[in-house]
Amino acid sequence: MKKLLSIITAMAMIFCFMPPVRSFAADKRTVEYTDYVSVGNNKFIPQTKTAECTVIDSANIISSLTNGQYAVKGDVTIRDRIKISGDVQLILTDGCTLNAQKGINLPESSTLSICGQSGGTGKLNAESPSDTAIGGNFEESCGTLNVYGGTVNANSAKNDAAIGGGDSAIGTGGNGGTVNVYGGTVNAVSDSGTAIGGGSSTSGTAGNGGTVNVYG
Repeated sequence: MKKLLSIITAMAMIFCFMPPVRSFAADKRTVEYTDYVSVGNNKFIPQTKTAECTVIDSANIISSLTNGQYAVKGDVTIRDRIKISGDVQLILTDGCTLNAQKGINLPESSTLSICGQSGGTGKLNAESPSDTAIGGNFEESCGTLNVYGGTVNANSAKNDAAIGGGDSAIGTGGNGGTVNVYGGTVNAVSDSGTAIGGGSSTSGTAGNGGTVNVYG
């Protein structure tokens, strides 16, 4: 009995001196960014805004972005294909580089808005060896891509569009979705597919080219 009491007492002392368990929420910071607001007649002017953003940096790699605002800090490489769900704003802070090594999946029902800061030096490099750089997966249509700032480099290595619908083998390629460019720089290159538009099909039907709007 004394031995049992000694064990219980020792265990109680261990638990008393154990550090408390802490839960860590995603790092959120207030980030300034450049948006564009309409002044009528399809004209837009830049406007500085702030947002409370989840930070993506080398210590906090996120490959699934869902309904919210995210800010990239520093140099970040994401090896998985990034998945966009819902309405997502991605802020490229000045001096940052986000390397999306398997590209970004932007399905038909979702919107990705890419913003920069006042210097406009943030950069996104989206490359894919087997899918669109930014857009639909296999036979999937692209959602809406809005570019407000920074530099977006999209490179697809196969028959997929660099930005747009996914390709198909014998079926129908995905539609190109909608691309709106308000500011910044967009470079789109595909080895065998369209730069921006519908997905190709080896022996089927290519996807619809979609809509591209460039505002100056």
